[in-house]
Amino acid sequence: MSKTRHLAVDIGASSGKSLLGTWDGEDLTVEETHRFANTSSFVDGHLRWDIDHLDAEIDTCQRKAGPVDTFGIDTWGVDFALLDSSDGLLGRPVHYRDHRTDGMLAELHQLIPAEKLYAATGIQEMQINTLVQLLALSRQEPDVLARARTFLTIPDYLHWRRTGVKACEFTNATTTQCYDPVAGSWSSELMSAVGVDASVFPAVAQPGSSPLAGFVLPACHDTGSAVAALDLEDGDYWISSGTWSIVGVNVPRPILSEAARLLNLTNEGGLHGTFRLGKNVMGLWILQEWLRHRPEPLSHLLDRVNKTQPFQGFVNVDSPDLLAPDDMPAVLQRMLPGLDGEAILRSVMESLAVKYRWVVAALAQASGIPCRRVRIIGGGCQNALLNQMTADCLGVPVVAGPVEATALGNLAVQIGRQDPGAVRHVQRAIARMTEPQVFEPHPDDRWDATYERLLQPV
Repeated sequence: MSKTRHLAVDIGASSGKSLLGTWDGEDLTVEETHRFANTSSFVDGHLRWDIDHLDAEIDTCQRKAGPVDTFGIDTWGVDFALLDSSDGLLGRPVHYRDHRTDGMLAELHQLIPAEKLYAATGIQEMQINTLVQLLALSRQEPDVLARARTFLTIPDYLHWRRTGVKACEFTNATTTQCYDPVAGSWSSELMSAVGVDASVFPAVAQPGSSPLAGFVLPACHDTGSAVAALDLEDGDYWISSGTWSIVGVNVPRPILSEAARLLNLTNEGGLHGTFRLGKNVMGLWILQEWLRHRPEPLSHLLDRVNKTQPFQGFVNVDSPDLLAPDDMPAVLQRMLPGLDGEAILRSVMESLAVKYRWVVAALAQASGIPCRRVRIIGGGCQNALLNQMTADCLGVPVVAGPVEATALGNLAVQIGRQDPGAVRHVQRAIARMTEPQVFEPHPDDRWDATYERLLQPV
């Protein structure tokens, strides 16, 4: 067959990139064509994304790539844009770390009992969720909601800017806590409860669909695209490791049991109608913020951390105090008094591995799927020390890579469309072109002791 060219634009919380993929029917070759920063700043009293900057950078991605057969964009989830009756943007999109949602989870539960909310959406309780953001907006800026005529998640907005197509892609729609995965539609009851007109939500489109020539919807949620890069085997769990660590396992249908709710697990859409049962962990955000305040090459820091005595302390990595602190090192020093910087960061990484173990155990309990291996993907898979800690703590092999799983999964869906066999064919090509690193577990009773003594389920 003749070669086809496909452009994947992958935007995370701190940066974005574009990969140009060339497919010959058997092998995939990729070339990074552009890389750019993603920034936020305080505007009109809220932390907001610079969406115009992203728009311009995507234009640069497309210009540098040249002619392509298809393109698609993936980003982080939960945040959104609102358009008025003239399709004007009603303010720059607000960042999920903005404090407008502080205290809103409790108010949401006064309107909708937690049990009912989980049964209707299957989404974990987090104050960053879209539904919580919409409740905050209805309380704090009702005039903005009154003027809204279209709701679009961030990748849907960026796609609309290029195609004129207003649609919410399935994997991202399911992250909003506004979508009913059993009914397969938006929940007008939930939206009404928080003061939102359900008519502003457009139709939901499946990943791999092509609403316009030259445009194929990837799995627009970045974790959905990352997992789409993997040719998974039975018993494979995965960790999409970046600013957040999302720990999960693929399941054929959403798991909405009371046990899953009490474990605060989330059901997010995957390819071909499947779901990703998972849970967010604070992830490498903690390390990123440490380095922002105390800049140095990450490799130098990790080399010193690796030489530091293990198991000196433990921290709840999902503590609200770590979500958006002004000074991460100061917060960690208060949480781990008496430890120097290297010991603090080693304790944080050990605590991450222990939290991964707890989440995997929770997922196995809810799904009935035993964990035989963990695939770590995304930028965080380059942290060899954390990979080894994860293997040691969980007692199973860890396979790290690919680093660019999100953009590669984006390409896999563009190429394979809605054909599961075709997508798997591309996934196997991705496996051939990358060289994952395997970390075998080294038994150490101290992991068990740390897990049993210190980890508190949250």
